[in-house]
Amino acid sequence: SCKHVNALSYIRVCHALARSSHPDSVDQANSVLEEMIYLYEQNDETMKPTPLVYSAVIAAYGRTGKVAKAAALFEYMAQLAENKGDPDLRPSKVSYQALIWAHARAGNAREVELLLPQMMTSLHDEDVDDKLIEDIVAAVLVAWSRAGDENAVENIALIVQQLQKHTGDERLALRSYNALLSCYARQQNSALGAKVADDLLRWLEHQEGEDIHPDASSYLNVMLAWKGAGNPTRCESTLRHLLKKVKDGAIEEGSFGRSHFNVAIAAWAQSDLPKAPNKALTLLGRMRKYGVSPDTVSYNSVIHALGRSKNTNIDALKEAMRLFSQMIVQWKAGDTSSIPDDITFNSILVACAHSPNDDAIPIMESLVGQMESLGIRLNRIMYTSIMTAWAKRQQPQRVEEIFQEMKSEFEGGDASCKPHRHSYVTRLRGWVRAGNVKMTIQVLNEMNVDLQQDLSIRDLNAILEAWLYSGDGKAAEKADCCLHYIFPDVMGDFLPTEHLSESEVESLISGLEISKLKWSKGLPDVFSFTLVLSNYTRSDSSAASYRAYYLLEKLKSLATEYGKPSLQPTAKTYLEVVDVLFNSGDPHAGRVIFSLLKELETKDDDVWQVGENAAASQCKNRLDMTQRTLENVNLVHKAEIKQVLKKLRERLCGIRFRRNDARAPRK
Repeated sequence: SCKHVNALSYIRVCHALARSSHPDSVDQANSVLEEMIYLYEQNDETMKPTPLVYSAVIAAYGRTGKVAKAAALFEYMAQLAENKGDPDLRPSKVSYQALIWAHARAGNAREVELLLPQMMTSLHDEDVDDKLIEDIVAAVLVAWSRAGDENAVENIALIVQQLQKHTGDERLALRSYNALLSCYARQQNSALGAKVADDLLRWLEHQEGEDIHPDASSYLNVMLAWKGAGNPTRCESTLRHLLKKVKDGAIEEGSFGRSHFNVAIAAWAQSDLPKAPNKALTLLGRMRKYGVSPDTVSYNSVIHALGRSKNTNIDALKEAMRLFSQMIVQWKAGDTSSIPDDITFNSILVACAHSPNDDAIPIMESLVGQMESLGIRLNRIMYTSIMTAWAKRQQPQRVEEIFQEMKSEFEGGDASCKPHRHSYVTRLRGWVRAGNVKMTIQVLNEMNVDLQQDLSIRDLNAILEAWLYSGDGKAAEKADCCLHYIFPDVMGDFLPTEHLSESEVESLISGLEISKLKWSKGLPDVFSFTLVLSNYTRSDSSAASYRAYYLLEKLKSLATEYGKPSLQPTAKTYLEVVDVLFNSGDPHAGRVIFSLLKELETKDDDVWQVGENAAASQCKNRLDMTQRTLENVNLVHKAEIKQVLKKLRERLCGIRFRRNDARAPRK
């Protein structure tokens, strides 16, 4: 080395590199330290490294998550001191603090606790002061808060109690309390954790000592807790409380920023509440009011909220594209923190998939082009969103083309394009809604082979549903035949009818190649029967009413025999049979209709499936339609049927009102 380069030069360069944010700087700092150590070991006493320079590199390794390297350097330092017999080279309290915090940031709680007795034995009494104890306790708390251990809260509480007993002071340093808040934010019982964290925050606000007044990190941890608990209202309320503290001067203005707003926005983005997208949009606007620029995470969360929104009062796709344009403008103006990424594009593609807008498909195709210009490749999630958009527009052939393109990319070596179950189900739904039974079965067969798993009852029901949309004049009998073939153990053989002869049954089963499918041989569910009954509502077969009534009775007997809730007839099941009987034109069918409606009247509220909005709406529409049809048909018990229908409709409305009222948030 140059004779003008002394130990001080090495130390200054080492400290500068250790403090740098460049990803390679810490390894460069260690290289400078190693050179210094080499010169010292060559008997150049002027190059003796100090514990402080070791500590700087250890701390830098800790900050960058390279805990193993931090620990190795600490061990080398201790070994060098022992080999040289020089106590000045031994790890100092700063060295111990650096290594302990490296482990704490990584959540290595056990390692932190093992270091404590080693530190206390090694250091002189005068080195162990209240400030060191406070710092080390904070590190232990942080380590446990990040450990992901189910006993973390209990361990932290025990440490707090021990400290209080040791010091006689019930108040802890703010960093220690923030670690505790952080732990509650990560607790598995998130609702309870959020409540406890919130209570602790309020307690801190009312303490006299300024050293434990909550800071911006305290509020952030409580916001994270409420977000984890799925309570966006409380999360945003905590943010508002923080902003008021900032306005009142109780918290420094520059201490909060994007992370606080991003947590509140993300809390709304993951919520199913109808107002969620509007709330997320409002928070995004409020960021700018406080001089905080949204970044990619901010925009992505709001676009995600829009993409999954079911609120028909907002044009989700239009708003998503407006935000996307803002991102592009902000990025091109020099703010690289707002550059669109794969999550951005996927969220907008989801919005396109669920949008009824005519321009959704052109927007989607334009986005794919922009992705390519940014070097972002389509993955299976994006492909599936595009497939969903085409499926919703009744374009199964286009869905198939997109799927085959994705599969080709995967077979070409792109692992991110490996079709997953949702991709196959989206493809399946496209062919089901198109009424293409043959392609439905082909997709199910490929699911067997490619996903290497047996089909579920829900998968198999797709065959029965495809018949519903097929437009085939014998769809009801063919669906009925498939139900019997798929579940022969409980359904027995299908008996040919005037609409479907024995030879047609054999031709149907062999032609569709259902026998090639692999499924868990078990029981059908109520949906299996209801789909076949829906087919019979469109049938002009003279045997339709008999077959419908038989299937309902078969379903009830299976429900009794096996005691499975999945086999209990729903209101929709009963109403499908009633509809078939209405269509029969037989005046005496009124007796059976009246009997079935009275039976439905005795069922509990769950039969109406009010928790499923689509099913409840279908039942309401079916009751209304049945009541209108009743006016134009000649049936026995017509007046009684009309009265029961009225009672059933009133009951359904009452159940829906009570359920919605129960879900309403309480102030």
